[in-house]
Amino acid sequence: DGGFGGIDLGCIPTGTDMNQKTVISSDLIYNNGMNHFNFPITEGKVWSESAVGQGTISLSVELGDCELFSEELDGSGALPLNYRHIGQESFTVDQTTVSANGIQVFAGREGNNDWATPDFTILPSVPDNVARMGLPFAAWINVVGFNEFDSTVNISGSVNSANAGMLSANQMLNIDELGAVVVDTMNLSSGEYELTITGTNNGMDRSVTVPFTVDNDPDFEILTLDPWIVLPGGVEWVVPTPIFIEPVNGFGADVTVGVTVPNGVTAELDFARGSAPFMAVLTLTVPANLSGGDYTVVVTGTSGDTVRSDELTFSITTLPEFSLDIENREQLITNGEMSISGVINAHNGLDLSLGGVLDVIVEPYNEALLESAVISWGTIDSNGDLPFTVTFSVDDNTPRNEYTVQLNVVSLDGGIAHAASVAFVTESSTLDGTAEAASQSSVATGDTAQHDGTDTSAQNIPDGEGDEVTDSNDGDSSDSDSKSSNTGLIVGGTIGVLLIAAVVGVVVLRGRGSNPNGKDFSQQAWGSQAAMMPNQTGYQQP
Repeated sequence: DGGFGGIDLGCIPTGTDMNQKTVISSDLIYNNGMNHFNFPITEGKVWSESAVGQGTISLSVELGDCELFSEELDGSGALPLNYRHIGQESFTVDQTTVSANGIQVFAGREGNNDWATPDFTILPSVPDNVARMGLPFAAWINVVGFNEFDSTVNISGSVNSANAGMLSANQMLNIDELGAVVVDTMNLSSGEYELTITGTNNGMDRSVTVPFTVDNDPDFEILTLDPWIVLPGGVEWVVPTPIFIEPVNGFGADVTVGVTVPNGVTAELDFARGSAPFMAVLTLTVPANLSGGDYTVVVTGTSGDTVRSDELTFSITTLPEFSLDIENREQLITNGEMSISGVINAHNGLDLSLGGVLDVIVEPYNEALLESAVISWGTIDSNGDLPFTVTFSVDDNTPRNEYTVQLNVVSLDGGIAHAASVAFVTESSTLDGTAEAASQSSVATGDTAQHDGTDTSAQNIPDGEGDEVTDSNDGDSSDSDSKSSNTGLIVGGTIGVLLIAAVVGVVVLRGRGSNPNGKDFSQQAWGSQAAMMPNQTGYQQP
């Protein structure tokens, strides 16, 4: 798989802007246009012609200026264009009365060829089309109306397997309202399936088919819990960052971890082998004279013939930025309070006093655990760094799973976003002392810029050519490594809160769930925390 560490969020809207809209854009050109008026011109009259269009037409659904779904179609050959006379209006130009006829133009489609009739369609959006570990599969849907359709649509769903259960299929949705159809995959064997979602109104049925995959075979994942680390240049940094080996579908075999770092960087790994789940900590030593840019570290895990990988990116920059320093990255689940403490470390003049927001993701999703989260803010210290604590409440009703708790932070200064994760586990060969220590052979040097994000590529990274770190007076080190296949993570936009049903491990807006006394969303934001406190320790500078 070899993703970007944790969950790939992409653009997620801010919690203060939950406006939803449907956008239709087109640069289609019909060279022949409308060949003739259809006489007699009477209001409401509809007629059709065939025309050839060139260009594209696109449709997207947005929430808080972030795109949830989009589809673009190229202009085809002969499309049926349908016309309706909508009326006549007279107006005066230079003392001359002019009569104008209004003509409405539609592109026909199967099932409603005149398009003067009020109609609707269903647009699906699938954040992840693979359901693992018996967890539910969800397809988000949006009902879009045409020609002033404004009725409620009855939604139902079905799967091409008798063993599939529907958790939240039957519902009523209004136009432009977001809903979800959820499939219980617990009793499905691994394979390919199709979910059919049908909307019904006044005898009209509109359906859409969503393919998805069920993967209930034992497997494991490699997760870099700090997918993107940003550091100021010009000083040496010693950066510890955790690697989590997560079991999937009951996987419990040993996994061997290997790391490849870019030329000019050295690293040490504490543990290299253990029974999943377990955590290894990679300590990177980044020299002071490493040139500015983005660098990739590739992590692989091997068990028998199975190889999984992930990568992390660290960036050397002179721009205002921040990094996250989180404590206790692997914790055993126990009843009572469980807390995550950390510091937002400001770099290169970033001003955290302008405010920002922290949001929490729990994967696999657990509504009670997420609802219990309490975010406490400290005060900004003399270095401009801001400490915080996130506390969860755990009891006997909390399912004992391996949870990945991801913290997403956005600073208002520069709109910069970073994420870091903590593992809540039921067991760990690291914590019980059975994990095996790493050797020097566990870490290699190579041209990590060649990694394309796949597991196959992670096994075939070219060896390093022995490039030594140059003295700062001798010029920059080779920039052949200052690239990263982690581009999607770096380019990712604003992280905020996305309103999602309570069945998938994605960002959830607390207070909009089923609990009427849900959390106050304002606790996730910090404002001017201007009071001083003793300096916090971030990444180590030797």
